[in-house]
Amino acid sequence: FCQGEGSASFDLFNLLEGEDQTGTWSDDDASGALSVNLVDLSGLTPANYNFTFDVDAIGSCDDALVTVQITINPLPNTGTPMPETYCENDLAANSPLDLFGQLSGNEPGGSWTDDNTTGALTGSDVDLTLLTIGSYNFSYSISSIDGCTNSSTVIVTVEDAPESGTPVATFPEYCKASVSSGQTVNLFDLLIGEDQTGTWADDDASGALTGNLVNIDGLAAG
Repeated sequence: FCQGEGSASFDLFNLLEGEDQTGTWSDDDASGALSVNLVDLSGLTPANYNFTFDVDAIGSCDDALVTVQITINPLPNTGTPMPETYCENDLAANSPLDLFGQLSGNEPGGSWTDDNTTGALTGSDVDLTLLTIGSYNFSYSISSIDGCTNSSTVIVTVEDAPESGTPVATFPEYCKASVSSGQTVNLFDLLIGEDQTGTWADDDASGALTGNLVNIDGLAAG
């Protein structure tokens, strides 16, 4: 059996043939996992465990004790995963991400899978530029010669980044004589694709800025 796998309760009579099921089982290694003829596999650590069956005598006739063994094989060590988070505007600078850098203590010889089929995985490298905002799972799996399989999953998260936008190609110009009283310009009209959650600064200390509005009437009078 593989550690932590298989049926939680195993019937020891499955390891005997032609027996009379009227005897008594003993837990030779004092594992504490035996209850009558059932062994709780879930709490057993990797090792060999012996259990002996003593069949009840019939009159003066008895039979020899018989011992069976259960082997718990260890799971391959696929390591301890560490999640990674990037802002969407930092993907190119950090790509590709070598997923082995997100594992500690893992055995070699396994393989990576792209659990969300992003198409961004090659070997152990993730092309972050192919990911959009969201969380993605990449799993490292190993199968041992005993047939035991284990895996660890690295979670890569891409978070939304604030966008200050792109200035328009041409900034507006005004003739002083044509500026009307109290006329303002919304500075957000001069950006494309911005998040309107930031703060505007009056770089030249003109005094004409209020929030995102510029009083060009005041500028024209200056």
